[in-house]
Parts: sequence; structure tokens; C-alpha cells
Amino acid sequence: MPAEPVDPARGTWVAIGYALTAVAVAGCWGVAMQPGTSLTPFLFTTLLATAFVAERIALPLSHRGWYTPSTPVVVFTGLIGGPIAGAVAGAVTAVGDPEGAWRRRLAFGGLDAVRGFAAGLVGLVPAAGPTGAVLHAALAVACAFALNAGGLRLIHQARAVEQARVFRRGLLVDGLEAIVAVPVLALLLQGYRSGGAMLVVLTAAGLLVALWLATETARRNRAALQREQLLARTDPLTGAPNRRALEEELRRAHARVVRGERPVGLLVLDIDRFKQINSRHGWDGGDVVLRELVDRLSRALRDTDLLARRGGEEFVVVASSIDSAAALRRLAEQLRLLVRSIPFGADGAVIPVTVSVGAALLDGATAPDTVERRANLALAEAKHAGDRVVVWNQRPAGVERRDRFPVLIA
Repeated sequence: MPAEPVDPARGTWVAIGYALTAVAVAGCWGVAMQPGTSLTPFLFTTLLATAFVAERIALPLSHRGWYTPSTPVVVFTGLIGGPIAGAVAGAVTAVGDPEGAWRRRLAFGGLDAVRGFAAGLVGLVPAAGPTGAVLHAALAVACAFALNAGGLRLIHQARAVEQARVFRRGLLVDGLEAIVAVPVLALLLQGYRSGGAMLVVLTAAGLLVALWLATETARRNRAALQREQLLARTDPLTGAPNRRALEEELRRAHARVVRGERPVGLLVLDIDRFKQINSRHGWDGGDVVLRELVDRLSRALRDTDLLARRGGEEFVVVASSIDSAAALRRLAEQLRLLVRSIPFGADGAVIPVTVSVGAALLDGATAPDTVERRANLALAEAKHAGDRVVVWNQRPAGVERRDRFPVLIA
């Protein structure tokens, strides 16, 4: 089933609305109540750092979902530090999500801040002793669950991406988290009220270390599985991923962008006059050029990028976190100049090699096969003169064209 195109601008008003709501409620509370906090600077800083780290611990739930344990940290900070402390801890989670696009970070950071503020309000309700700790934990978790369910519902409606199935799965995960979080938070809260602030810090740190170890174990298992799968998706000559692996990566990249991550650049590189290289230096010479090209480009790309051999003398780069056509063009020019800067060598012969590059931006608004087709059209235009870069320029709906950029002389 082809990936569903999604307008990346969808949900912008929700993201901005959540952030403004968090600022408004915290600001009004601060002006009206002028609250302080009983937290020491050390403990408050530790809790903020814990919320930041917790947001970076991603436990995979499926190929398109994950869980981060930041919510219990935000709720706990609000319970013991008050509404403002909870709101600040929630806002910190947006900083702990560096891979997310600004809309996702703004939306979930604002939503977490509101949940932390609500937990702080619950913590102000008079209730003492172990029963009070359980009551506070249960009420705070219930508020966080309700706010998150409503907030996610608005986000899914705004984004219109598989909202029913994703929403139900999210509710299930949040419900399981709530069941586990209530007794844990109650114990931490009672320990804090009994004068065990350091115990709270050590317990939170221990839980995060355990989660981090679980995450690392899962990551290593996935990496081992991916290595095995890669053997069936690798070009035998160059060792680069083949066309099958490329198509799978394009679908995954599109799904990540639709979920809110940054756009992805798609670059198609074609060796100029490769038939002449084969004619002059034989098939072995051509193979040397192909292998050296892959090695040279691989060393220049990031670990998060993919370099694949699509077939013959054509290669494709899938580059993550490319926010604009200008950034895409800079990367394409860098790779083009890298190829032509130093001649290739085969059996003592010096072989000058250049590549033409066509590129397009995978921003979630267009299906991956359409983006690849646009990159192919840009490559065809680049091949007219050879050794040049053409980037498909994203235009408003109904106004699509390709911009031709001048060749930079190395």
C-alpha cells in the first residue's frame, strides 16, 4: 500500500495553541499567586535533567511508535514542586526531543507543560500520610491521562494520519503507564515527604538507568537484526544497499516525516560518461570506480544518511534532517565536488570522474515515489550538460517547476 501523503503544515495551529496555553496558565498563576517552590536548587535541577534524559529514552512499541518515560517525571516534579515547577519540567521535554520537527516539539512540549501544571495543582490539595500520597499520585496521573488523551485527539484530527488506530494504541500505552506510575509515584512522594529527598534522586536515577539499559538492549537487538537483513539488501559489488533497501528506507523516511520529524533529502547521482570509462579501462576499471565512489561518498555522509546503488552507475542518497531546498542543494554540491576533486585510479591509470545530481525534498506532503520521480526529472536536466546539480524546487500547489542552479567551479 503506498504511503499516504500528508501536508506537513497540518497541526501548526494545534502546536502553537498548546504552547500558548502552557505559557498563559503558568503566567497567570505566577502573577496571581506569586508562588515559590520548596525544592532546593539541586533537587529542582536534578528533576529537570531527569525529565530531559527521560524524553531521550525511547522504548520501541512498533515500527511506528515508541514510549518515553518523561510523563511520570513531569508529574512527580509538579506534585512536589508546585504548578510552575511542573510546567517547567514539561517544557524541558521539548528540548529532549532533538529529532522532532518544531511543530511536534512545540505541541508535545506545551502539552507536557500543561500536564505538569495540573499535577502541581493536585499537589496543593490537602492530603497527608501514605493514603494522601496515593490519592495525590492517582489524581495527578488521572489528570495527565485525560489531558494527554484530549491533546492527542486534537493532534490526530489536525494531522489526519491513521488517527483511529494510532489514538487507540496511544490510549492503551498511556493506560498501562498510569497503572504502573501510580504506585511508583506514591512511594516516591511519600519518601520525599518523609525527608528522603536524596533517596528520591537515587531512585529516579536508578529507574532511568534501568530503562536506558533496556533501551540499549533493544537497540542492539534491532541493530543485529538489521545487519542480517542488510545482507539480503546489499549490492554485492559495492557493498552499498540495493534498490530494495532503498525503497524500504524511503517508506520509513516518509513515515518519520509524517509523524513530525524533519524533512529528508533525496539525491540521485549518475556518473557522467560511464560507458566511456568502461570502454577505455575495461569492466574492471569501471568496477573500481563504482567501489571507490561508494567509499568516498560514504565517508562524507552522516551515520543517519543512506547511500544506495539503484542500478548501473546510479546512486541515491537519503539524507535526514534537510529542512530546505537550499540545504539540499548545498549537500548535493558538496558531494558533486567531492567526486570531481580527486581523480580515481585503476591499475595505475588516472580516471577523472564527475557526477550529475538531481535532488528533491521528501517533506511528507508528497508520496515517496513521486518525490523520487521528481529527483529523476531533475537528474535528467542535470545530465544535459553533466557535472552539475539540479534541485526540484517545491512550489505551492499547482505551481511546480525545477530550479537550475549554476555549477560551482572547484
